[in-house]
Amino acid sequence: MTILEKKRAIIEKVENATSEEFISLLYYNMNNETKWDETEEGKNLIDKLLEKSQQDVREGRVHSFDEVKSKLMERFESRKAVSK
Repeated sequence: MTILEKKRAIIEKVENATSEEFISLLYYNMNNETKWDETEEGKNLIDKLLEKSQQDVREGRVHSFDEVKSKLMERFESRKAVSK
């Protein structure tokens, strides 16, 4: 897979995923010290995530901080277990 194909696949995933999935991914990557968010492509993905989150709020799809934190921790722990 070429770099261009990878970028297109990532953009397609962003456009088709929910903001909750990407928040989980960001949380996971930040805890593993992944630095992709410092690249131009990473910054663009974060901007898309923020746009999706804003749309969720406009459409009334919101969760409390505790709900989001709990879901993130569950996903992070399950991904951590799978990667071992």
